[in-house]
Amino acid sequence: TVTTSVNGVTRADTSSFLSAAPDPAYTQPTTRYISEHPPSVALMASDLAMLRPQPTHWPLVFMLTLMPLAIGAQLMAIVLPRLATYPASGRLVLLSVVAGALGLAASVMHLGKPLRAWRIFLGWRTSWLSREAMVFGAWFPLALLTLLQPAWLPLAAGVGACGLFCSMMIYIDTRRVFWRATQTIPRLAGSALVLGAAAAFAVGLAPGMAAVLLAAATAVKLACDARVIRPLDGTDDETVPTPDLNTARLLGGPLRVLFRSRIIVALLAGVFLPALILAGKLPGVGVWWVFALVLLADFAERVLFFRVVDAPKMPGLPSASGVQRS
Repeated sequence: TVTTSVNGVTRADTSSFLSAAPDPAYTQPTTRYISEHPPSVALMASDLAMLRPQPTHWPLVFMLTLMPLAIGAQLMAIVLPRLATYPASGRLVLLSVVAGALGLAASVMHLGKPLRAWRIFLGWRTSWLSREAMVFGAWFPLALLTLLQPAWLPLAAGVGACGLFCSMMIYIDTRRVFWRATQTIPRLAGSALVLGAAAAFAVGLAPGMAAVLLAAATAVKLACDARVIRPLDGTDDETVPTPDLNTARLLGGPLRVLFRSRIIVALLAGVFLPALILAGKLPGVGVWWVFALVLLADFAERVLFFRVVDAPKMPGLPSASGVQRS
């Protein structure tokens, strides 16, 4: 809360908080700023325009690439037409279990004290992280069960989708601009569709339909990338930095090689290679190259998801590190 004192009368200033600082209404801090003069609306951090990529958080990069793959593979095994034989869908289900096991193992590596991970359920009422851990903890046994009883697949996929939604909310709830719902939901949900469709295409489950879904989901994800760099249009060195602009400048500056490479690989693997394979221009073994390249492109996107977020800070203080999940 910001208060001002004029002629001995203290009143709350509800018009604005310190410029470029996190909104205090979100965390409701107990600190009060009392002054005879209201804070200047032009007060900003001295390093506001400095481009500083955030930490990568490698365990989370692996988890948020592999878990969408696992959930997406299960969804594809359900929604694609039953034009393929059971061995093809069975291989897809097996792939989802392996990806899920590796993704959950990677998530544990991010915890500061892994031996205390069993206490994660204590915060389920208020913590999306606790909810994510509990839902994925229930999902994995169901995923294993689908290897023996495919009839459990819809339930497992539904629980997994709930877990993926919890993963999205962990970042949306931070209220960082780049992690807002309109960016996070299309990216992670799109990853489930892209990776699931690529996996279905690789194992031969309704390859024509899988290629169409892969191309459509790739287009949606690339549209998100195009929207992120839009703030660069019409800006110059005198433009006041904003979180959106700093993210765009990171993608067009220090991280441009990774960003452009990810776009090229996504277009190649998500659109052109499947079309050539279906047309008979490339050998059938190329389906696994499609899957590998789609996985690589999504992995690069997840790296950028953490690196280009603009961390809010108090005026004059250095930028905070990435979100802490442990």
